[in-house]
This record gives sequence, structure tokens and C-alpha cells, in this order.
Amino acid sequence: MRLLTTSSSLERAFEQSLTQHTRVSFAVAWSSHDFPGCDELIRHEDKIDQGVVGIHFYQTHPSFIEHFLHDDRVKFMKNSSGVFHPKIYVFETSPKDWTCLIGSANFTAAAFSTNSEACLLIEAKDDPSGATTRKLDSTLARLLASENL
Repeated sequence: MRLLTTSSSLERAFEQSLTQHTRVSFAVAWSSHDFPGCDELIRHEDKIDQGVVGIHFYQTHPSFIEHFLHDDRVKFMKNSSGVFHPKIYVFETSPKDWTCLIGSANFTAAAFSTNSEACLLIEAKDDPSGATTRKLDSTLARLLASENL
């Protein structure tokens, strides 16, 4: 487990994890477009398993929405009973080979370049019992099952 506290370490961890693993799932409050992390996601969009992105406060960039609007794997949170605010990225090859980034960073150019963010990078080896991966899976499933998508 590592604490990432610089935008460069976050960007590097995201891109390495995306390249290393065969699937990615994510839940974020908002996304921007046209930054290296997003470019990398688009290059590897065949790896997207599932994703959900909030659109509160008009923070998700229209180009991101337009790119993924007709992709059934990526949903947009239109309404919620509060602010939709998760920041979870799960990269997986198998149940015993996965990486998770979880913390304050939305999928935005600012989070990946100039903001002060803090994220934990957790790997399968940090979770020998599988409890964390089960909780991540159930959390993502719950977020994606919302009727407000």
C-alpha cells in the first residue's frame, strides 16, 4: 500500500495500472477531457468494464460525456439524494491481481496535474483475505445499480 500525494505520482500510478491490467472500473464525481490520463483511458477504452461519473455542478466536461454517452459500460449519475462524490479506480486482471486507487482525486486534468490530492494505491498483495476487493466490488456494484443513472 502506498500513499500518493503528488499529481505526478497519481498520473504515473493510473497510467501504469491501466497498462498493466486487463480491466478498469471507476466511480468518480466528475471527469474532464483532453489530459494525459483521459487520453490513456481512451487509448485503452476496450479495457473498461464499468464506470459511473457524476455530472453535479456541471463539472464533467461535455467532451467526456459525448465520448462515452453511447457506451453502455459508462453511466452518468444524473440525480442523487446528495452529491455523488466517490473517487475509486479499480484495475484488475484476476481476483488475485488487481490495483485500486482511492482518495480525493476526480478524473480531471486538475487532479492529475495541479491540485493537491491524496490517494491510496492498494494492490492485491495488501489484501490477502480478499476483504477489500469484495468491498470494492460491492461498492462499485451499488453505485452502478443506482436508479438515477
